[in-house]
Amino acid sequence: MKKILFILVVASTLTQVAYSQKAVLDITCMETLIANHKVQHTSFSKVKENEAQISLIQKQISEKMVQIEFFCTLQIYTPHFYVI
Repeated sequence: MKKILFILVVASTLTQVAYSQKAVLDITCMETLIANHKVQHTSFSKVKENEAQISLIQKQISEKMVQIEFFCTLQIYTPHFYVI
């Protein structure tokens, strides 16, 4: 009887040790995932800022193109007078 009781105690202890190790690994994995998420979030924030800057520059370029087109059409349709 003592032998069976001892085997049950050892088996339950080993089972608990196995589950506790699994819990430690899960915590480690979660910490790694959280750290990676923070790095990704920082990178995506930088990308978003860069996209906003690019959008602003593209808007400025579009405005300049409109101005250039306007001045080009003025030069084409206005007569040139040359003074001799």
